[in-house]
Amino acid sequence: TAEEIGRGLYPRSTAEISANVTPTAYRYVYGDVRRYGAAVNGTTNDATALQTAITVQAAGGAAVSLPSGRMRIATTVTFGSNTTIRGQGNKSSLLVVPTGSAMTVLRAANTALFNDGAVFEDFGILLANTADIGVDLTSVSRLSMRSVRIWGDESQVAVRGTGVLFDASVASCYANSFFDVDIRNCVKGVHFRE
Repeated sequence: TAEEIGRGLYPRSTAEISANVTPTAYRYVYGDVRRYGAAVNGTTNDATALQTAITVQAAGGAAVSLPSGRMRIATTVTFGSNTTIRGQGNKSSLLVVPTGSAMTVLRAANTALFNDGAVFEDFGILLANTADIGVDLTSVSRLSMRSVRIWGDESQVAVRGTGVLFDASVASCYANSFFDVDIRNCVKGVHFRE
């Protein structure tokens, strides 16, 4: 079966062992969120699978890989220093917030400390609520965001959420770079709080 072949090709990695994570689908390569249970169907909450992939990466694993499709994110996912999340395109790999659950999609793991060197590339975030925040960069420096799309409403009719939040009241935010970042239909596209 595909699972048996996957166990042979992609056995449990040193980083997965170190993070005390056992993959649920060995047929996917290291770093792929489906390896950790993501359904990528737009209805199942894939936040735990994404968080698990980030945890494995922090233990020395591969960059987090988002496949094409819609990942429903119903709880905040945190990231630390040197986290890399790559999708298959900002209109193909989508993190989607469900309606009625105002939340932050991606947030620095410890906003009281300095978080350094994250890379976000080639994925999109679709917000659904006025109080949603796409990416909270409180205390984050040297982040590189490339080809990321954060939309408050996919149909471009409503205006919802905050695309990116910078909060330098706790620790400094500096040297962050943004290339080809598309933030639309948000109440606040980029919000700076001091």
